[in-house]
Amino acid sequence: MLGGIALRMLAMLGYRPALWFVGDSYTYLAMTLRSALRPERPGGYPLMLRALEPFHSFVVVVGVQHSLTLATAAMIYVLLRRRGLPDWGATLVVLPVLFDAYLIQLEHLLLSDILFIFLVVSALTALLWHERPTVPLATAAGVLLALATLTRTVGFALLVLLPCWLIVRRAGWRALAVTALTAVLPLGAYAISYHSRYHRYALSGAGGVFLWSRAMSFADCAKIHPPAGETALCPVPGLPRMRPETYVWNASSPINRLPTFRFSDSNNTLAQDFAERAILAQPGDYLSAVAHSVTRSFRWSPTEDYGVALRYEFHQKEPAPPIVHSSTMDNARNDMAAYDHRPPQAPRVIEPYAGWIRGYQRHVYLPGPVLGLMLLGGLAGIVAAWRSWGGPALLPWAAAMVLLILPPATIDFDYRYVLPAIPLACLSLGIALARGVRAPAPWDETGSCDRPAADGSPDRRTQPSHVPD
Repeated sequence: MLGGIALRMLAMLGYRPALWFVGDSYTYLAMTLRSALRPERPGGYPLMLRALEPFHSFVVVVGVQHSLTLATAAMIYVLLRRRGLPDWGATLVVLPVLFDAYLIQLEHLLLSDILFIFLVVSALTALLWHERPTVPLATAAGVLLALATLTRTVGFALLVLLPCWLIVRRAGWRALAVTALTAVLPLGAYAISYHSRYHRYALSGAGGVFLWSRAMSFADCAKIHPPAGETALCPVPGLPRMRPETYVWNASSPINRLPTFRFSDSNNTLAQDFAERAILAQPGDYLSAVAHSVTRSFRWSPTEDYGVALRYEFHQKEPAPPIVHSSTMDNARNDMAAYDHRPPQAPRVIEPYAGWIRGYQRHVYLPGPVLGLMLLGGLAGIVAAWRSWGGPALLPWAAAMVLLILPPATIDFDYRYVLPAIPLACLSLGIALARGVRAPAPWDETGSCDRPAADGSPDRRTQPSHVPD
């Protein structure tokens, strides 16, 4: 933990006050200052920025984000120790969360991912704290996953896993009903707020456009035969295909040549329909494109996709903020000054600290094949526990796979989307190893654990007063 703290201090000393991801960071800041919802990004992260606004410091924001990852590592460690893994084993398993340089850089960016990771791991910790989830902890997990969904919409797929897990672990109808209700409440409140601005109940309004951009990597209108109203979304013949996400933001993209805003309801519906036609007409091409994107998560070094990894590295010189952010036409520099109470400027690169963390990032990260081996280790533990539906390792393993597969299936591969799967892979592997080290402690129906007394006899405080024949 001290090593992880030292590395994060280097990042904070070397790159002040924070790093910016154009244009997500500026959009989040605009949403924070205007309390406005946008169709392409949910509003969970701006709520955190709003809560920290009284400090008027981006240093505080990234400091909190670094602390969230440290807390994530602590939760994984404590849960693995509770599950029976020795202290040295739990320490080894949690090292990638503390020492992966790309994760540290992501914490230093004004992006929603670190808050999302913290919320997801918190929810899984609550669900796995007892062998059978209790009503209060299951309810807490539902609220946390709902908040994660409002931070990144991919969290909705994890929220779907929650009732399945409660059923498998026989948590009871009461836990299932209360958890469903408490999870729906924040989502419903957000949908009502979204309706007040965009006149429809939803959590976002960009899913169709993003799925269309995924389809543009393989779509062939000669096979799709789209209706006349959708032909404007076809790839331009003779032009090379761009990366899928580029079709969303590039000014010359077909979606941006339509008369209305790219994320308008009409465009989103049109793009959704086109994407579904393309997938149904070319299912093999779609699966091939998704599989290729997923395999990029397991390359040895992020720099093998250098155009992607470049955005998640510490640099010798960081760019100055733009005068105007092109997607929102909000004055980014004025927003920065309003939040930070100081003139906007490019992040200051302070040597020698910046040089030290740059050198560290060149050599210390979790290689893709190692991530794959960690997932295979978790899968081996799940197979070994097949009689109990895969055991507790199944939940973090399934969540990790969702986070690795769903983004490439719905928009594109980005190394930023791989990083949230690392803590979940660590948790799944650790639980699988704990099962192999020793049998789990006996649990009663309430989740309490029978622990031996000092003399080796059972602790009578957790034993029933009468044992039936």
